[in-house]
Amino acid sequence: MSRSAGFFVAIEAERWYVARVTGEEPEVCELPFDRREGLAAAAAKVASVLGEWGYRGQGIRMGLSSDMIFNALVDSDGLPRKQRHRAMIYRLEEQLPLDAERLTVDFLAVNGSRMLGAAVETDRVKAVIDALSAAGVEVAGVCATALLALWRVRPDGGYGDDYGVVASASHADAFRLNGDRPVAWYSAPRESPAELVNAVKADQLLSPDESGRPTACVVGELAPEAAGELQEQVGLELRPASPEA
Repeated sequence: MSRSAGFFVAIEAERWYVARVTGEEPEVCELPFDRREGLAAAAAKVASVLGEWGYRGQGIRMGLSSDMIFNALVDSDGLPRKQRHRAMIYRLEEQLPLDAERLTVDFLAVNGSRMLGAAVETDRVKAVIDALSAAGVEVAGVCATALLALWRVRPDGGYGDDYGVVASASHADAFRLNGDRPVAWYSAPRESPAELVNAVKADQLLSPDESGRPTACVVGELAPEAAGELQEQVGLELRPASPEA
């Protein structure tokens, strides 16, 4: 019996990716995004590809590029139980360039009272979802593409690494890991590897690895300059991630 397909669209600044997943290796179609044509034209192209793949209107997942997401650590200690989530958003707002009213936010528990907050500009994401919906594509869930890529794979033997590094065409993201849980998130444009290297270097100074040389599983193809500097300046041992069994 054939396995039903799952569909996914990833939003990047200069290109959108549409994927059909029926097994371990997804089928991917890259669609250049032209700002002059706008969201409606891009959504129509997505709908056309999905239609050729047998899409029938079911909800799909949408991934957002790292430049669309703001993240920071928040301490929830001392916050009231009533409207606790709202209070955490305002604590997150103190570290972000946008007002809380303009954000949609989710939190991942890190340890104790510390939470990793991830926020998107509501109107910006809603505009994409509305364009896809108008083209006949229903979005059932939204997540950071980098996080989805990290969760989809495991290094050999499971998560035993200090970092997960996800490389895309536009960005490189480094997640500090505690088991299978991200506890910090650093992101930089692909053409600016020094930003990522400096962030990971600072992370090591704050929370040094006491078991020896820190390791990182790498998803995607990290730019050679970034890989070299992470190994030489930070001392990371890099190894490719393998798909989850």
